[in-house]
Amino acid sequence: METAGAIVDDHPGYEFAMEMQTRPVYPSSYFVWGQRSWALPLVLHELAHMWFGDMVSVDLWRDIWLNEGFASYAQWLWAEYQGEATPQQILEATWDAIPADDPFWQIVVADPGAADMFSGAVYTRGAMTVQALRVEVGDAAFWQIVSAWLDRNAWSTGSTAEFMALAEEISGRQLDAFFQTWLFATEKPPAEAVLAEASGSRVVAAVPARAVRWAHRWLRSVEARTR
Repeated sequence: METAGAIVDDHPGYEFAMEMQTRPVYPSSYFVWGQRSWALPLVLHELAHMWFGDMVSVDLWRDIWLNEGFASYAQWLWAEYQGEATPQQILEATWDAIPADDPFWQIVVADPGAADMFSGAVYTRGAMTVQALRVEVGDAAFWQIVSAWLDRNAWSTGSTAEFMALAEEISGRQLDAFFQTWLFATEKPPAEAVLAEASGSRVVAAVPARAVRWAHRWLRSVEARTR
């Protein structure tokens, strides 16, 4: 993608954004006074879809987390750029904010089914999976995985199984247990799965208050867009 623009639709009742390649469509309500603080992150989400969703599309709809998880993760990276919270802090705060018995955790993100295909879990747990993978394999391997995913599948499609295989190939790690925890299990991942260090020297309770506030705003925003 070498150029990009946008279309802002003022039609009554139009309340969702759509990632049309080079010309994402937004509802005018995204840009009213009360929502200005979230307008730019939402624009970033749709722009991220130019790569994750458009340049590389899903093989089947059950793979939709590959679109929405990475586009949501772009918003987390923006939060870090703005000095609000790091992706790891957001992961930990989000994990802490959702009770273990919440239906959120009962959706199989890698195959959510038609009714839950665009549920908040697909967006949020998808982004959580991306950050958890970054921690699991390390920064160098993680960004190689991201680049290779786009390069190898450009202007084509990709599946969850292909992404898992690529992650294992580049990291040199066996990741079945990792992906089972984050993409297939219908329960809340254990605390050790979200810690930034295997030693467990960091704890979820240590997340800065600003990161907790950001995570809660994030969850409310996702809920408003996906309900």
